[in-house]
Amino acid sequence: MSVSQTDETLCPIAMVQRLLGERWTLQILNEIFIARGRFDEIEAQLGVTSIMLNARLRKLEAEGVILRQLYNPSYGRYEFVLTEKGRALITVMAAVRAYGEAWCKSDGQEEAVRFHHMGCGGPAGLGSTCDTCGELTDYHGLTVEILPAYAAERARRQEGFRQKRYTKHPLKRPPKT
Repeated sequence: MSVSQTDETLCPIAMVQRLLGERWTLQILNEIFIARGRFDEIEAQLGVTSIMLNARLRKLEAEGVILRQLYNPSYGRYEFVLTEKGRALITVMAAVRAYGEAWCKSDGQEEAVRFHHMGCGGPAGLGSTCDTCGELTDYHGLTVEILPAYAAERARRQEGFRQKRYTKHPLKRPPKT
């Protein structure tokens, strides 16, 4: 099916692929979900170019999946948050994550994140129901724990991004940490 045909189809898979099928889109949504949705932080974690990231964020915003919110009025800084439509994708993201944990990791590789169900406080697991209590889980009922190995990996990427940015632009002052 050609790209132009997806606009004319009733196939929901084709419609979702049009929305999520471009490179970086799922990872951008994952960053907004598990961490803060600030442009520089997403750029640092994914290694995506600022032009590509901007294009993907604009598309997701135009589709109503994310919303741009002002977090620092003094400097006109925004972060991206999931809308109701975006939060509805969490079950899709959970399924992709479960597949990745089961089929894409090498033996012995650790989990990157762990979701906890706020209702019972226990680990939510990889499915759409809590492994601890069996209740259905959704975006509002989960907290995210970034596990130590993944937290260290993220910190290395963030520091590498800062070093690269301030080497290229020495007149910019590095942000306070």
